[in-house]
Amino acid sequence: MIVKSHEIKKINLEYNKFILFYGKNEGLKVEALNILIKDKNTISHYEEKEILDNENNFIETILSKSLFDPQKFIVIKRATTKF
Repeated sequence: MIVKSHEIKKINLEYNKFILFYGKNEGLKVEALNILIKDKNTISHYEEKEILDNENNFIETILSKSLFDPQKFIVIKRATTKF
């Protein structure tokens, strides 16, 4: 599904598990991300290089469950086709 920047608030995070922000406007991507994760506590930020260097650490982060946080948000920046 393609969503325009003014429709960001319409994204249902229960239904859409993966969201890709694409484009050159870094400010707009950061603003949209902040709108989506405004009230969330557990946010992990990764760069593609970190994930490729430490795959086991990334997999452990994804698979670990928390008793207190029902959702986990993982933000991957600067991903390329290697990922």
